[in-house]
Amino acid sequence: VDGYILRRLPAISCPEEREHLGEYLYQNSMMPGSGEYCLGEILTPGAFAKIPLSNRIPNIKTDNEDGLEVHMIYGERDWMDWTGGIEAQRSCYEKRMEWESSQEEIKQEIKRQSATQSDQQTGSGVASRDTTTTSNSPPPRIFVHGVKNASHLLMLDNYQEFNAALIIAAGGKAKLPPSMPRPVEFVCDEVARSTSYSSGSKRDVVGEEGAYNFFRGGLKFNKGRKQVAGKDDAGLEEKKIDEQLS
Repeated sequence: VDGYILRRLPAISCPEEREHLGEYLYQNSMMPGSGEYCLGEILTPGAFAKIPLSNRIPNIKTDNEDGLEVHMIYGERDWMDWTGGIEAQRSCYEKRMEWESSQEEIKQEIKRQSATQSDQQTGSGVASRDTTTTSNSPPPRIFVHGVKNASHLLMLDNYQEFNAALIIAAGGKAKLPPSMPRPVEFVCDEVARSTSYSSGSKRDVVGEEGAYNFFRGGLKFNKGRKQVAGKDDAGLEEKKIDEQLS
């Protein structure tokens, strides 16, 4: 067990932490096995969610007038598909834009009704009942964070950036010490073009091109896009992405 920790989790340098983790893993290993025997076989060809969160999150309802915030945290070499977070963000962003447009139309309708009621009160003293109301349940805002030098056990591989991501998700970004390592925030192309959606300024986030290069396998998935752009353009784009990530 100790050898596994040294090889698999070299970022854990504290002897006491290694000792406690080793004891935890040993006790887990000595107990009767269950789902771990079949999990590897089931996930070998990949997995598809029966009810994907990316389809459910945009429909979350809340009484918060600003909507919920949903933060997704992935390790740089995570086996989880980070594109699910980006797609959920894209869907929520599009729905939120539609929601804001509908809210503006409702406000205009309320103004027209108010003007009509005022005229009726002046003419007959009887006001019609206002049946138009605004919805206080906008779609959630999605934030996608990438933790550097980490796989799926990102809370062990890079606990500092993981902790920073949790603090940011809890609304404590402004209280983080300047010297504390922080995760990278990624956004879909639509959000990158927006000036009001991200939790930070535009220079604090990285777009989809940067996400493809950050996460494991990104260069393979992005290869076709670079070939289309041309060799020179690809080099310039890669340099820009490196500057964003540094």
